Amino acid sequence: MEEQQENDAMQLALQNPIILQKIFQNKSLSATTLRLVCHFWNDITVSLPRPKLTLLLTQDQPYCCQSTPLQLFCTKMEPRLSRWIKQRGFSSYCKHPHDQRISSIESKLLHVSCQFSLIMERLSITIDSSDLIPTLYEILQNCCPNLKILKIKLYNSGDNPTPTHLAALRPLCARRKLTFIKIHDFSGHFFPVTQLLLNSASNLTHLKYHGKTSVHGVNGMLDQVKDHLEFLSVQSHMPIGEIEDVDVDADFPHPVRIHIPKMKNLKEFRNQMLDLFDCGEDICIGRITTLQTLHVATVKSNLDHFLRNIEQKKDLFRGVKKLHVRDVVNPESITGLKVAFPNLESLSIVQFNVDGLMSTKAANVGRCVRPCNSLGLKYLELISIHWQRLGGFMQGFANCEELLASLKSLKIRFVISPRVKDDLDMTEQMKQWLLGMKSLENVYIAGLRVSRVKTVVDDAFARNLTQPVLMSLNLKDETWDWVETFIQENKLPIVFEEGEDEIFS
Repeated sequence: MEEQQENDAMQLALQNPIILQKIFQNKSLSATTLRLVCHFWNDITVSLPRPKLTLLLTQDQPYCCQSTPLQLFCTKMEPRLSRWIKQRGFSSYCKHPHDQRISSIESKLLHVSCQFSLIMERLSITIDSSDLIPTLYEILQNCCPNLKILKIKLYNSGDNPTPTHLAALRPLCARRKLTFIKIHDFSGHFFPVTQLLLNSASNLTHLKYHGKTSVHGVNGMLDQVKDHLEFLSVQSHMPIGEIEDVDVDADFPHPVRIHIPKMKNLKEFRNQMLDLFDCGEDICIGRITTLQTLHVATVKSNLDHFLRNIEQKKDLFRGVKKLHVRDVVNPESITGLKVAFPNLESLSIVQFNVDGLMSTKAANVGRCVRPCNSLGLKYLELISIHWQRLGGFMQGFANCEELLASLKSLKIRFVISPRVKDDLDMTEQMKQWLLGMKSLENVYIAGLRVSRVKTVVDDAFARNLTQPVLMSLNLKDETWDWVETFIQENKLPIVFEEGEDEIFS
Protein backbone atom coordinates (compact mmCIF):
# COMPACT_ATOMS: atom_id res chain seq x y z
CA MET A 1 0.00 0.00 0.00
CA GLU A 2 2.76 2.43 0.98
CA GLU A 3 4.67 1.66 -2.21
CA GLN A 4 1.52 2.26 -4.27
CA GLN A 5 1.01 5.64 -2.61
CA GLU A 6 4.58 6.62 -3.42
CA ASN A 7 4.09 5.62 -7.06
CA ASP A 8 0.84 7.61 -7.24
CA ALA A 9 2.59 10.66 -5.79
CA MET A 10 5.40 10.29 -8.34
CA GLN A 11 2.92 10.00 -11.19
CA LEU A 12 1.15 13.15 -10.04
CA ALA A 13 4.45 15.00 -9.85
CA LEU A 14 5.41 13.90 -13.37
CA GLN A 15 2.10 15.26 -14.66
CA ASN A 16 2.48 18.64 -12.96
CA PRO A 17 3.78 21.20 -15.51
CA ILE A 18 5.35 23.42 -12.84
CA ILE A 19 7.32 20.54 -11.30
CA LEU A 20 8.32 19.24 -14.73
CA GLN A 21 9.60 22.67 -15.75
CA LYS A 22 11.90 22.69 -12.73
CA ILE A 23 13.14 19.17 -13.45
CA PHE A 24 13.66 19.75 -17.17
CA GLN A 25 15.84 22.82 -16.58
CA ASN A 26 18.51 20.51 -15.18
CA LYS A 27 21.46 20.76 -17.59
CA SER A 28 22.18 17.03 -17.45
CA LEU A 29 18.83 16.18 -19.05
CA SER A 30 18.71 16.04 -22.84
CA ALA A 31 15.86 18.14 -24.19
CA THR A 32 15.93 16.11 -27.41
CA THR A 33 15.22 12.96 -25.40
CA LEU A 34 12.62 14.54 -23.10
CA ARG A 35 10.41 15.70 -25.93
CA LEU A 36 10.24 12.17 -27.36
CA VAL A 37 8.63 10.71 -24.22
CA CYS A 38 5.10 11.94 -24.90
CA HIS A 39 3.16 14.91 -26.32
CA PHE A 40 2.77 16.45 -22.86
CA TRP A 41 6.50 16.33 -22.14
CA ASN A 42 7.23 17.70 -25.58
CA ASP A 43 4.94 20.65 -24.91
CA ILE A 44 6.69 21.38 -21.62
CA THR A 45 10.16 21.05 -23.17
CA VAL A 46 9.59 23.45 -26.05
CA SER A 47 7.91 25.96 -23.69
CA LEU A 48 10.58 26.18 -20.98
CA PRO A 49 11.23 29.77 -19.82
CA ARG A 50 14.87 29.31 -20.81
CA PRO A 51 14.97 27.37 -24.10
CA LYS A 52 17.14 24.24 -24.09
CA LEU A 53 16.69 23.41 -27.75
CA THR A 54 18.53 25.30 -30.48
CA LEU A 55 17.75 25.53 -34.18
CA LEU A 56 21.22 25.34 -35.71
CA LEU A 57 21.51 26.87 -39.18
CA THR A 58 25.02 25.60 -39.87
CA GLN A 59 25.02 22.40 -41.92
CA ASP A 60 27.74 19.97 -42.93
CA GLN A 61 28.64 18.99 -46.45
CA PRO A 62 27.14 18.54 -48.96
CA TYR A 63 24.41 20.92 -47.69
CA CYS A 64 26.63 23.57 -46.07
CA CYS A 65 25.80 26.20 -48.70
CA GLN A 66 22.28 25.05 -49.60
CA SER A 67 19.26 26.80 -48.12
CA THR A 68 16.56 24.51 -49.46
CA PRO A 69 16.98 21.64 -46.91
CA LEU A 70 16.57 24.09 -44.02
CA GLN A 71 13.58 25.80 -45.61
CA LEU A 72 11.86 22.45 -46.18
CA PHE A 73 12.53 21.46 -42.58
CA CYS A 74 10.99 24.71 -41.34
CA THR A 75 7.71 24.01 -43.14
CA LYS A 76 7.04 21.00 -40.88
CA MET A 77 8.95 22.06 -37.79
CA GLU A 78 7.35 22.76 -34.42
CA PRO A 79 7.45 26.61 -34.48
CA ARG A 80 8.55 26.89 -30.84
CA LEU A 81 11.84 25.21 -31.74
CA SER A 82 12.79 28.55 -33.30
CA ARG A 83 12.86 30.38 -29.97
CA TRP A 84 16.66 30.01 -30.03
CA ILE A 85 18.42 30.36 -33.39
CA LYS A 86 22.15 29.76 -33.75
CA GLN A 87 24.45 30.32 -36.74
CA ARG A 88 28.03 29.15 -36.23
CA GLY A 89 29.64 30.81 -39.23
CA PHE A 90 31.43 29.12 -42.10
CA SER A 91 31.97 25.39 -41.77
CA SER A 92 35.64 24.45 -41.71
CA TYR A 93 34.82 21.79 -44.29
CA CYS A 94 33.17 24.21 -46.70
CA LYS A 95 35.27 24.82 -49.81
CA HIS A 96 32.72 26.87 -51.72
CA PRO A 97 33.57 30.38 -52.98
CA HIS A 98 33.26 33.26 -50.53
CA ASP A 99 30.26 34.84 -52.29
CA GLN A 100 28.37 31.54 -52.25
CA ARG A 101 28.95 31.07 -48.54
CA ILE A 102 27.78 34.63 -47.81
CA SER A 103 24.66 34.17 -49.93
CA SER A 104 23.80 30.89 -48.20
CA ILE A 105 24.07 32.33 -44.68
CA GLU A 106 22.06 35.41 -45.68
CA SER A 107 19.32 33.23 -47.16
CA LYS A 108 19.05 31.05 -44.04
CA LEU A 109 19.05 33.97 -41.61
CA LEU A 110 16.45 35.90 -43.58
CA HIS A 111 14.21 32.86 -43.94
CA VAL A 112 14.03 31.93 -40.24
CA SER A 113 13.92 35.57 -39.12
CA CYS A 114 10.89 36.24 -41.30
CA GLN A 115 9.03 32.95 -40.80
CA PHE A 116 9.51 32.86 -37.01
CA SER A 117 9.81 36.60 -36.40
CA LEU A 118 7.34 36.73 -33.51
CA ILE A 119 8.63 33.54 -31.85
CA MET A 120 12.39 34.10 -31.79
CA GLU A 121 13.71 35.03 -28.35
CA ARG A 122 17.43 34.25 -28.67
CA LEU A 123 19.76 34.81 -31.59
CA SER A 124 23.41 33.70 -31.57
CA ILE A 125 25.44 34.45 -34.69
CA THR A 126 29.08 33.92 -35.58
CA ILE A 127 30.03 35.63 -38.82
CA ASP A 128 33.36 35.52 -40.58
CA SER A 129 32.91 38.46 -42.90
CA SER A 130 31.72 42.05 -42.55
CA ASP A 131 29.80 41.49 -45.81
CA LEU A 132 27.03 40.07 -43.61
CA ILE A 133 26.61 43.23 -41.54
CA PRO A 134 23.99 44.87 -43.84
CA THR A 135 21.80 41.74 -43.75
CA LEU A 136 22.11 41.47 -39.99
CA TYR A 137 21.22 45.15 -39.65
CA GLU A 138 18.07 44.66 -41.78
CA ILE A 139 17.02 41.69 -39.62
CA LEU A 140 17.45 43.75 -36.47
CA GLN A 141 15.56 46.61 -38.08
CA ASN A 142 12.55 44.67 -39.37
CA CYS A 143 12.27 41.29 -37.61
CA CYS A 144 12.19 39.57 -34.21
CA PRO A 145 10.45 42.21 -32.04
CA ASN A 146 10.38 39.79 -29.07
CA LEU A 147 14.13 39.17 -29.02
CA LYS A 148 15.46 38.88 -25.45
CA ILE A 149 19.07 37.74 -25.90
CA LEU A 150 21.42 38.65 -28.75
CA LYS A 151 24.96 37.28 -29.17
CA ILE A 152 27.10 38.31 -32.13
CA LYS A 153 30.69 37.30 -32.86
CA LEU A 154 32.36 38.95 -35.87
CA TYR A 155 35.82 37.80 -36.86
CA ASN A 156 38.22 39.86 -38.92
CA SER A 157 38.51 37.94 -42.16
CA GLY A 158 40.77 40.49 -43.79
CA ASP A 159 38.07 42.14 -45.91
CA ASN A 160 37.31 45.85 -45.63
CA PRO A 161 33.72 47.05 -45.40
CA THR A 162 32.56 49.14 -48.27
CA PRO A 163 31.04 52.55 -47.44
CA THR A 164 27.55 51.16 -48.12
CA HIS A 165 27.95 48.81 -45.15
CA LEU A 166 27.89 51.63 -42.64
CA ALA A 167 26.33 54.52 -44.59
CA ALA A 168 23.00 56.08 -43.64
CA LEU A 169 22.10 53.65 -40.86
CA ARG A 170 18.70 54.52 -39.47
CA PRO A 171 17.89 54.03 -35.77
CA LEU A 172 16.62 50.56 -34.93
CA CYS A 173 13.08 50.00 -33.74
CA ALA A 174 12.60 49.94 -29.98
CA ARG A 175 13.42 46.58 -28.38
CA ARG A 176 12.04 46.74 -24.86
CA LYS A 177 12.32 42.98 -24.31
CA LEU A 178 16.02 42.87 -25.25
CA THR A 179 17.85 42.63 -21.92
CA PHE A 180 21.09 40.81 -22.84
CA ILE A 181 23.61 41.79 -25.55
CA LYS A 182 26.98 40.11 -26.11
CA ILE A 183 29.20 41.48 -28.88
CA HIS A 184 32.61 40.05 -29.81
CA ASP A 185 33.73 42.37 -32.60
CA PHE A 186 37.26 41.36 -33.53
CA SER A 187 37.09 43.46 -36.70
CA GLY A 188 35.77 46.75 -35.29
CA HIS A 189 33.37 47.00 -38.24
CA PHE A 190 30.22 46.28 -36.22
CA PHE A 191 30.54 49.10 -33.69
CA PRO A 192 28.10 51.53 -35.44
CA VAL A 193 25.40 48.84 -35.30
CA THR A 194 26.33 48.14 -31.66
CA GLN A 195 25.60 51.78 -30.81
CA LEU A 196 22.20 51.57 -32.53
CA LEU A 197 21.40 48.38 -30.62
CA LEU A 198 22.20 50.02 -27.30
CA ASN A 199 19.96 52.96 -28.17
CA SER A 200 17.09 50.60 -29.04
CA ALA A 201 17.29 48.42 -25.91
CA SER A 202 15.90 50.67 -23.20
CA ASN A 203 15.65 47.81 -20.67
CA LEU A 204 19.09 46.32 -21.26
CA THR A 205 20.56 44.85 -18.06
CA HIS A 206 23.51 42.78 -19.35
CA LEU A 207 26.16 43.99 -21.80
CA LYS A 208 29.35 42.21 -22.85
CA TYR A 209 31.44 44.14 -25.36
CA HIS A 210 34.76 42.65 -26.43
CA GLY A 211 36.23 44.24 -29.50
CA LYS A 212 38.15 46.91 -31.34
CA THR A 213 36.97 50.50 -31.13
CA SER A 214 38.25 53.94 -30.19
CA VAL A 215 38.46 55.29 -26.66
CA HIS A 216 35.81 57.83 -27.59
CA GLY A 217 33.62 54.96 -28.78
CA VAL A 218 33.82 53.13 -25.46
CA ASN A 219 33.12 56.35 -23.54
CA GLY A 220 30.02 56.92 -25.64
CA MET A 221 28.89 53.33 -25.20
CA LEU A 222 29.23 53.48 -21.40
CA ASP A 223 27.30 56.73 -21.31
CA GLN A 224 24.48 55.12 -23.31
CA VAL A 225 23.94 52.27 -20.85
CA LYS A 226 24.82 53.90 -17.51
CA ASP A 227 21.30 54.14 -16.08
CA HIS A 228 19.99 50.58 -16.34
CA LEU A 229 22.85 48.06 -16.61
CA GLU A 230 23.31 45.44 -13.89
CA PHE A 231 26.15 43.54 -15.60
CA LEU A 232 28.93 45.06 -17.73
CA SER A 233 31.95 43.37 -19.31
CA VAL A 234 34.41 45.32 -21.49
CA GLN A 235 37.53 44.00 -23.16
CA SER A 236 39.84 45.37 -25.82
CA HIS A 237 40.48 42.68 -28.40
CA MET A 238 44.24 42.30 -28.59
CA PRO A 239 45.96 39.22 -30.05
CA ILE A 240 48.61 37.85 -27.71
CA GLY A 241 51.33 38.46 -30.27
CA GLU A 242 50.50 42.18 -30.40
CA ILE A 243 50.37 42.87 -26.66
CA GLU A 244 54.05 43.70 -26.36
CA ASP A 245 53.71 46.25 -29.20
CA VAL A 246 51.10 48.30 -27.34
CA ASP A 247 52.29 51.55 -25.84
CA VAL A 248 49.44 52.51 -23.52
CA ASP A 249 50.68 56.03 -22.92
CA ALA A 250 51.29 56.69 -26.62
CA ASP A 251 48.15 55.04 -27.94
CA PHE A 252 45.82 56.37 -25.23
CA PRO A 253 47.36 59.66 -24.05
CA HIS A 254 45.84 61.64 -21.19
CA PRO A 255 43.25 63.09 -21.08
CA VAL A 256 41.82 60.89 -23.87
CA ARG A 257 41.20 57.90 -21.61
CA ILE A 258 38.18 55.80 -20.83
CA HIS A 259 36.17 57.03 -17.87
CA ILE A 260 33.28 55.44 -16.04
CA PRO A 261 30.06 57.42 -15.62
CA LYS A 262 28.03 57.06 -12.47
CA MET A 263 26.10 53.80 -12.77
CA LYS A 264 23.29 53.44 -10.25
CA ASN A 265 22.29 49.80 -10.83
CA LEU A 266 25.52 48.01 -11.78
CA LYS A 267 26.14 44.89 -9.68
CA GLU A 268 28.93 43.18 -11.65
CA PHE A 269 31.72 44.88 -13.60
CA ARG A 270 34.31 42.98 -15.63
CA ASN A 271 37.00 45.40 -16.75
CA GLN A 272 39.76 43.70 -18.72
CA MET A 273 41.37 46.91 -19.91
CA LEU A 274 41.93 48.70 -16.62
CA ASP A 275 45.12 50.44 -17.77
CA LEU A 276 43.15 52.23 -20.52
CA PHE A 277 40.87 53.90 -17.98
CA ASP A 278 41.42 57.26 -16.31
CA CYS A 279 42.39 55.53 -13.09
CA GLY A 280 41.39 52.47 -11.14
CA GLU A 281 39.55 54.60 -8.62
CA ASP A 282 36.93 55.37 -11.26
CA ILE A 283 35.42 52.02 -10.30
CA CYS A 284 35.08 53.03 -6.67
CA ILE A 285 31.98 53.18 -4.52
CA GLY A 286 31.38 56.83 -5.39
CA ARG A 287 30.71 55.93 -9.02
CA ILE A 288 29.07 52.51 -8.64
CA THR A 289 27.26 52.32 -5.32
CA THR A 290 25.64 48.95 -6.01
CA LEU A 291 28.76 47.05 -7.13
CA GLN A 292 29.06 43.54 -5.64
CA THR A 293 31.35 41.68 -8.08
CA LEU A 294 34.48 43.08 -9.74
CA HIS A 295 36.78 41.48 -12.36
CA VAL A 296 39.90 43.45 -13.27
CA ALA A 297 42.69 42.85 -15.78
CA THR A 298 44.94 44.95 -18.00
CA VAL A 299 45.86 45.13 -21.68
CA LYS A 300 49.63 45.33 -21.34
CA SER A 301 50.82 45.83 -17.78
CA ASN A 302 50.02 43.85 -14.63
CA LEU A 303 47.69 44.66 -11.75
CA ASP A 304 50.39 45.38 -9.17
CA HIS A 305 50.25 49.15 -9.70
CA PHE A 306 46.47 49.24 -9.27
CA LEU A 307 46.57 47.10 -6.12
CA ARG A 308 49.31 49.22 -4.56
CA ASN A 309 47.33 52.40 -5.25
CA ILE A 310 44.25 51.21 -3.37
CA GLU A 311 45.81 49.30 -0.46
CA GLN A 312 45.62 52.31 1.88
CA LYS A 313 42.21 53.59 0.74
CA LYS A 314 39.83 52.37 3.38
CA ASP A 315 36.44 51.02 2.26
CA LEU A 316 37.00 52.07 -1.36
CA PHE A 317 35.06 48.99 -2.50
CA ARG A 318 33.03 48.26 0.59
CA GLY A 319 30.14 46.70 -1.36
CA VAL A 320 32.28 44.23 -3.32
CA LYS A 321 32.13 40.65 -2.03
CA LYS A 322 33.61 38.89 -5.10
CA LEU A 323 36.89 39.93 -6.71
CA HIS A 324 38.61 38.40 -9.75
CA VAL A 325 42.18 39.53 -10.53
CA ARG A 326 44.33 38.59 -13.48
CA ASP A 327 48.13 38.69 -13.91
CA VAL A 328 49.43 39.70 -10.49
CA VAL A 329 53.21 39.57 -10.70
CA ASN A 330 53.89 40.32 -7.02
CA PRO A 331 51.51 38.23 -4.89
CA GLU A 332 52.34 40.33 -1.81
CA SER A 333 50.18 43.09 -3.32
CA ILE A 334 47.18 40.87 -2.51
CA THR A 335 47.86 41.13 1.23
CA GLY A 336 46.43 44.65 1.59
CA LEU A 337 43.16 44.01 -0.22
CA LYS A 338 41.16 43.88 3.00
CA VAL A 339 41.55 47.64 3.49
CA ALA A 340 39.87 48.58 0.23
CA PHE A 341 37.60 45.50 0.19
CA PRO A 342 36.45 45.14 3.82
CA ASN A 343 33.58 42.76 2.96
CA LEU A 344 35.46 40.55 0.51
CA GLU A 345 34.35 36.91 0.70
CA SER A 346 35.42 35.41 -2.62
CA LEU A 347 38.68 35.84 -4.55
CA SER A 348 39.66 34.44 -7.96
CA ILE A 349 43.25 34.65 -9.14
CA VAL A 350 44.27 34.01 -12.73
CA GLN A 351 47.88 33.02 -12.42
CA PHE A 352 49.89 33.21 -15.63
CA ASN A 353 53.23 31.63 -16.42
CA VAL A 354 53.42 29.41 -13.38
CA ASP A 355 56.32 27.41 -14.73
CA GLY A 356 57.93 30.37 -16.43
CA LEU A 357 56.77 29.25 -19.87
CA MET A 358 55.93 32.79 -20.91
CA SER A 359 57.78 34.95 -18.40
CA THR A 360 60.80 34.82 -16.13
CA LYS A 361 58.78 36.62 -13.44
CA ALA A 362 56.44 33.70 -12.87
CA ALA A 363 55.00 33.31 -9.38
CA ASN A 364 54.44 29.80 -8.03
CA VAL A 365 51.13 28.82 -6.57
CA GLY A 366 52.35 28.92 -2.97
CA ARG A 367 53.44 32.55 -3.30
CA CYS A 368 50.01 33.39 -4.71
CA VAL A 369 47.98 31.52 -2.12
CA ARG A 370 49.73 32.33 1.15
CA PRO A 371 49.11 36.12 0.99
CA CYS A 372 45.38 35.31 1.05
CA ASN A 373 45.65 34.13 4.68
CA SER A 374 44.88 37.59 6.07
CA LEU A 375 41.81 38.26 3.91
CA GLY A 376 39.30 36.09 5.79
CA LEU A 377 38.02 34.53 2.58
CA LYS A 378 35.22 31.97 2.35
CA TYR A 379 35.77 31.08 -1.33
CA LEU A 380 38.99 30.92 -3.30
CA GLU A 381 39.38 30.12 -7.00
CA LEU A 382 42.81 29.63 -8.53
CA ILE A 383 43.04 29.56 -12.31
CA SER A 384 46.43 28.25 -13.33
CA ILE A 385 47.58 28.81 -16.90
CA HIS A 386 50.36 26.79 -18.53
CA TRP A 387 51.22 24.49 -15.64
CA GLN A 388 53.56 21.71 -16.70
CA ARG A 389 53.93 19.51 -13.64
CA LEU A 390 51.12 18.47 -11.33
CA GLY A 391 53.58 17.62 -8.60
CA GLY A 392 54.91 21.18 -8.60
CA PHE A 393 51.39 22.53 -8.25
CA MET A 394 50.68 20.22 -5.34
CA GLN A 395 53.89 21.22 -3.56
CA GLY A 396 52.90 24.86 -3.93
CA PHE A 397 50.13 24.31 -1.40
CA ALA A 398 52.63 23.44 1.31
CA ASN A 399 52.31 25.58 4.43
CA CYS A 400 48.84 26.82 3.45
CA GLU A 401 47.06 25.10 6.33
CA GLU A 402 45.89 28.41 7.83
CA LEU A 403 44.12 29.44 4.64
CA LEU A 404 42.56 26.01 4.01
CA ALA A 405 41.25 25.91 7.57
CA SER A 406 39.26 29.14 7.08
CA LEU A 407 37.89 28.44 3.59
CA LYS A 408 34.51 26.94 2.81
CA SER A 409 35.11 26.32 -0.87
CA LEU A 410 38.17 25.96 -3.10
CA LYS A 411 38.12 25.70 -6.88
CA ILE A 412 41.19 25.07 -9.02
CA ARG A 413 40.93 25.43 -12.79
CA PHE A 414 43.71 24.53 -15.19
CA VAL A 415 44.36 25.90 -18.65
CA ILE A 416 47.28 23.75 -19.62
CA SER A 417 49.56 22.86 -22.48
CA PRO A 418 49.62 19.36 -24.01
CA ARG A 419 52.99 18.89 -22.32
CA VAL A 420 51.46 18.60 -18.85
CA LYS A 421 52.82 15.54 -17.06
CA ASP A 422 51.77 13.26 -14.27
CA ASP A 423 54.83 13.34 -12.05
CA LEU A 424 53.03 12.39 -8.85
CA ASP A 425 55.31 9.55 -7.86
CA MET A 426 55.15 10.22 -4.12
CA THR A 427 51.88 8.63 -3.04
CA GLU A 428 52.11 9.75 0.60
CA GLN A 429 52.69 13.35 -0.41
CA MET A 430 49.60 13.24 -2.61
CA LYS A 431 47.52 11.75 0.19
CA GLN A 432 48.58 14.48 2.61
CA TRP A 433 47.63 17.11 0.06
CA LEU A 434 44.17 15.61 -0.38
CA LEU A 435 43.65 15.20 3.37
CA GLY A 436 44.61 18.83 3.90
CA MET A 437 41.38 19.84 2.16
CA LYS A 438 39.10 17.66 4.28
CA SER A 439 37.85 20.58 6.39
CA LEU A 440 36.41 22.38 3.38
CA GLU A 441 32.78 22.02 2.33
CA ASN A 442 33.52 21.82 -1.40
CA VAL A 443 36.65 21.39 -3.51
CA TYR A 444 36.43 21.44 -7.30
CA ILE A 445 39.38 20.77 -9.58
CA ALA A 446 38.59 21.34 -13.25
CA GLY A 447 40.10 21.71 -16.68
CA LEU A 448 42.73 19.00 -16.69
CA ARG A 449 42.91 16.90 -19.81
CA VAL A 450 41.67 13.34 -19.71
CA SER A 451 43.67 10.14 -19.79
CA ARG A 452 40.45 8.23 -19.14
CA VAL A 453 37.04 9.29 -17.87
CA LYS A 454 35.11 7.83 -14.97
CA THR A 455 31.69 8.69 -13.64
CA VAL A 456 31.26 9.42 -9.97
CA VAL A 457 29.95 6.27 -8.36
CA ASP A 458 29.00 7.68 -5.00
CA ASP A 459 25.84 9.70 -4.45
CA ALA A 460 26.50 13.06 -6.08
CA PHE A 461 23.43 14.55 -4.47
CA ALA A 462 24.91 13.93 -1.03
CA ARG A 463 27.39 16.68 -1.94
CA ASN A 464 24.58 19.07 -2.82
CA LEU A 465 25.40 18.80 -6.52
CA THR A 466 22.63 19.24 -9.06
CA GLN A 467 23.95 16.44 -11.28
CA PRO A 468 26.55 13.67 -11.36
CA VAL A 469 29.96 14.98 -12.37
CA LEU A 470 32.41 13.44 -14.79
CA MET A 471 35.77 13.11 -13.09
CA SER A 472 38.86 13.54 -15.20
CA LEU A 473 42.50 14.06 -14.41
CA ASN A 474 45.64 13.67 -16.43
CA LEU A 475 47.00 11.00 -14.10
CA LYS A 476 48.40 7.60 -14.84
CA ASP A 477 45.79 4.88 -14.55
CA GLU A 478 47.42 3.39 -11.47
CA THR A 479 47.49 6.81 -9.79
CA TRP A 480 43.83 7.41 -10.49
CA ASP A 481 42.84 3.99 -9.11
CA TRP A 482 44.03 4.76 -5.61
CA VAL A 483 43.07 8.47 -5.72
CA GLU A 484 39.43 7.63 -6.42
CA THR A 485 39.33 5.05 -3.64
CA PHE A 486 41.16 7.32 -1.22
CA ILE A 487 38.68 10.18 -1.76
CA GLN A 488 35.70 7.90 -1.14
CA GLU A 489 37.14 6.12 1.90
CA ASN A 490 38.07 9.38 3.63
CA LYS A 491 34.85 11.14 2.59
CA LEU A 492 36.78 14.02 1.11
CA PRO A 493 34.69 16.87 -0.43
CA ILE A 494 36.76 16.78 -3.63
CA VAL A 495 35.28 16.62 -7.13
CA PHE A 496 37.41 16.49 -10.26
CA GLU A 497 35.35 18.14 -12.98
CA GLU A 498 35.87 17.65 -16.68
CA GLY A 499 36.25 20.57 -19.08
CA GLU A 500 37.61 24.09 -19.10
CA ASP A 501 35.44 27.05 -18.18
CA GLU A 502 35.91 30.45 -19.70
CA ILE A 503 38.39 32.55 -17.76
CA PHE A 504 36.62 35.77 -18.64
CA SER A 505 33.30 35.04 -20.29
